[in-house]
Amino acid sequence: APTHDWLSAFAGGLEAAQSAFGIGLLGGDTDKRPGPLTITITAFGHTPKGTMVLRSGARPGDIIFVSGTLGDSALGLKQRVEPEAARKWQLSAGETAHLTLRYLKPEPRLTLRDALRAHAASAMDISDGLVKDLERLCAASCVKAHVRLGQVPLSQAARAVVAADAGTYGLIVSGGDDYEILCTVPPDQAEAFGAAARACAVSVSAIGTISPGSGLVLEGLDGLSIQLTRSGWDHFCVGQATRTELCGRRNSAMLWPHTSNWKVAGRGLTVLVKGHCLAICVGPELPAGIACRCGPERAPEFAF
Repeated sequence: APTHDWLSAFAGGLEAAQSAFGIGLLGGDTDKRPGPLTITITAFGHTPKGTMVLRSGARPGDIIFVSGTLGDSALGLKQRVEPEAARKWQLSAGETAHLTLRYLKPEPRLTLRDALRAHAASAMDISDGLVKDLERLCAASCVKAHVRLGQVPLSQAARAVVAADAGTYGLIVSGGDDYEILCTVPPDQAEAFGAAARACAVSVSAIGTISPGSGLVLEGLDGLSIQLTRSGWDHFCVGQATRTELCGRRNSAMLWPHTSNWKVAGRGLTVLVKGHCLAICVGPELPAGIACRCGPERAPEFAF
């Protein structure tokens, strides 16, 4: 059970967050159960009608921007769970503290919201890794992204890490928990967007472009395309499942146009709501154009 000191510190942190971001705590419920402490918070917000910037709005020609610096949180986690590996980075005390703080206390870029509403064609936050979330944005917008690794913004601490171990670049673009903003901006709005971001003291960096097609091309420091073994966190993959992910395919089930609730006979159920794939299970009957291959020890793998 949590101690009184821990609960006091937690309540103090919750109060500080509410004060900083103008949040009101409306209620709650406490239950006792075996196992570790679990805290679940549901946040509600609103936006003026007609001003929401969706991930489905990217268009060919758009410039891809990200806020802040990427990879700090993933590196901060790694240095906590793999201290021996992190010692090889030979970071200063300040650099180590920076990565730890970015992991333990990420800050949402709320001050960027007006700039996004005014200038961005599409936007989302980066929670599961730059590559994974940009793939999702491309899938929702039916476009292709080209990202140049050398333009991904890094903090001083992250630059020190990649100088010691260039292999950590993969973790930086796939590790997640950045909670920075990923957005696309039409070329004629890019300068105004940058000025608006500077006005609210948030750094933004152009890292690539949007083009017709699907998927994502990640260009390495040598100009060659990089293939990552792990693109980011996938909430629907279990262990080392071999399922082919439905993101990034123009004709995938995620984008099946006429389906809102699709029941699959037999052993599974797939539910699609307005183009978002919520669950994928195995079943013998699939819509035309999709073949499912599976076995008792592997997750379903879909071919198009």
